[in-house]
Amino acid sequence: MAERPSESLPALLGQALRLGAEHLRQTLALAQIETTGNIRAILGLVTLLGTAVLLVIVSFFLVLAAVVKGLAVLVGSEPLAAVIVAGPFLLASLVLLWLGLRRMALDNLEPRRTERQLAADARVVLGTDAPR
Repeated sequence: MAERPSESLPALLGQALRLGAEHLRQTLALAQIETTGNIRAILGLVTLLGTAVLLVIVSFFLVLAAVVKGLAVLVGSEPLAAVIVAGPFLLASLVLLWLGLRRMALDNLEPRRTERQLAADARVVLGTDAPR
């Protein structure tokens, strides 16, 4: 193994500070990218939930129209047709609402990649970098 020429303490400290600053910059950039992704995901989920609410309202009015027509006619297939039309809207709104609420759990919004990177960095610094 070739010997490196010994460097002065100030040069080593300067290099350590530069490398530390670069590492901190990269970690902050990773956190920023992950946060931006989480914000986009939240906006998408809010849109999904908004769509679900809109579909629930439309379903309510369609069912209400079916009930009114059913009471007015009392016999015939017009209320059945209105219920058949309202049913898929109600089902779609409930599915979208369920998906949105499930995805919006706080566990899905935590910065997992940043945490893993910081843990890996800590293992490297502490010298316990063993493969898992």
